[in-house]
Amino acid sequence: MNAPKISVIVTCFNKARTLEACISSIYDQAVDGLEVVLVDDGSTDDSLERVSKFSGLGGFRLIKMPHNGISAAKNEGLRASHGDIILFLDGDCVLEKGALAKVVEIFEAGDGRLGCVGGEVRALNGSSAIAKTIELLQNEFVRRWPFGANVAFRRSVLEELGGFDPDMEWGEDADLFIRMRKAGYAHIMVKSVSARTENPENFLDLFRQRYKWGRGFGQLIDRHPELFDHRIKFCFALNYAMLASLISSAVHPISLLVFLSLAAINLLRFLPLALRAYRISGERSHLVLVPLVKATNALAYSLGWLIHLIGRSP
Repeated sequence: MNAPKISVIVTCFNKARTLEACISSIYDQAVDGLEVVLVDDGSTDDSLERVSKFSGLGGFRLIKMPHNGISAAKNEGLRASHGDIILFLDGDCVLEKGALAKVVEIFEAGDGRLGCVGGEVRALNGSSAIAKTIELLQNEFVRRWPFGANVAFRRSVLEELGGFDPDMEWGEDADLFIRMRKAGYAHIMVKSVSARTENPENFLDLFRQRYKWGRGFGQLIDRHPELFDHRIKFCFALNYAMLASLISSAVHPISLLVFLSLAAINLLRFLPLALRAYRISGERSHLVLVPLVKATNALAYSLGWLIHLIGRSP
């Protein structure tokens, strides 16, 4: 049997609600030489029962492993795959038609220094104002690195870099991308390589998601300290000062004015971005929602990094 052109590695931990649609969207792609490797990272729900119908399809492989985290699951999928192009897709994502064909086309047209093709991640729940705002911010503005939920690499590059860092609980995708760039490989972001997932629909869920990402960012800074630039330091310091003034207001009521002033600064600094978002979308709600989403994101990242730092201390 000829080796597949592209292997799609789907990682899953308790994704029963979305996993069937995810796998179906891969097989709906019009691409030859396709391999699908599903790595179940010790799910405790009925994820495996939901995908049993795919077991007879060509190129489908299921790997079951104890729960060891996302990096270990991705590395296991890489070892089991055979394609020269590897696309990593989260189990709660649905690929848009034509995505895989575009990935193959780009890699085949590029030279060996093209190591990565990143795609978009749009909202399945676009009727939610907050989910739609997150989609806009994540896809219409320049990103520092691709979405780990929908990204493709050359196998040779992954093998050269040794795959994902198994010690990273979150942020493993960004770490791999940064190591790839430091090794001299190029990347490209392509809008037509698109997937959809459910974004948070309220600020509490957004905070919980970004808090985890903030802890991953802490691990990322440990490995790549140059990321902790003056912009990030200012952002974190502003959020810590804001929280400190809120706590101290219980003893010193004047601190409440300090908190309100800092909170206003924290929102107003995102106003230029909100205006740019409004020009793109034409939706006035983004003038309010963009600062609120960005401020929630900044606070969650700040606390996630702080908890990581405390946990790292001897």
